[in-house]
Amino acid sequence: MMDPPASCMRTMNGTFSAEVTGLVAKPVHIAFLIPMTILNLVSLIAVLISIAKAKRGRHEFDPIDPRPLLLAEPSLNQGDDSGWSDRVLYRSREVRGYHI
Repeated sequence: MMDPPASCMRTMNGTFSAEVTGLVAKPVHIAFLIPMTILNLVSLIAVLISIAKAKRGRHEFDPIDPRPLLLAEPSLNQGDDSGWSDRVLYRSREVRGYHI
């Protein structure tokens, strides 16, 4: 590292005052961090439980396996006019093609 040239150095007379600001942690500030800490810990526990169950092969539903959907039996609801307890409603809407 080189020293600066003599023309860059000069003596100044006077006073200097500055206010130093920084982070001061007080016990009351911990209350603001507790909700996020709890959420992070719950998320971590859920991920660890999921990993543990996946390693043991204890999954209840595989979304890419079509067999549970093929073996499912629909249940009929006698009070509904459609006869199905879980029905899907479709709204018709017009789709227009735009040419560029």
